[in-house]
Amino acid sequence: MSDEFTSHGAALDDEGLAAALDLAKVSAAQLWAVLAVETSGNGFYPDRRPKILYERHVFSRLTQQKFDAQHSDLSSTPPRQLWCNGAASI
Repeated sequence: MSDEFTSHGAALDDEGLAAALDLAKVSAAQLWAVLAVETSGNGFYPDRRPKILYERHVFSRLTQQKFDAQHSDLSSTPPRQLWCNGAASI
């Protein structure tokens, strides 16, 4: 399996926005507020790869801290720096 991203992600159009709002049962303002915070204003990188926020403290909690000691770069508590597709963010 290749790690190369091959999709052609498209921007959310009016129809897609309406469908997302209906599915999430939220207002447009609420959806855009979450998108602005969680994606720094854009859900895709320039090459159209989706931004994915990795939260090591959530992984730690879900695995009962099993990996915290030997893999603190992937699993730790309390929350530390977050990683989004290899780029650090706070």
